[in-house]
Amino acid sequence: MSLCAVCGKRYHPDWVVVVDEKENGEAICKCVWCKTLKDEVTLTDAEGKLVGKVTKKEAHENYMTYLKELAHQENIAKMLVQENNYNK
Repeated sequence: MSLCAVCGKRYHPDWVVVVDEKENGEAICKCVWCKTLKDEVTLTDAEGKLVGKVTKKEAHENYMTYLKELAHQENIAKMLVQENNYNK
């Protein structure tokens, strides 16, 4: 999962930049907001037209909601239970 090394919050992988790698190959990431030192990112299309804006808080909350909804899907819930049993 995409955990920002600066603010400690999780974001969709599209919202993070890999800045380094640990010896075990795990990526060390920064969210685009910590990388740019801004609270809001402006989105444009291929022609440069404004599509919208996304705040750091909004991106984090949307991703956490997505992960919670994903965990409640039957097939994913079964995989999580199997993974927890495997790690015991």
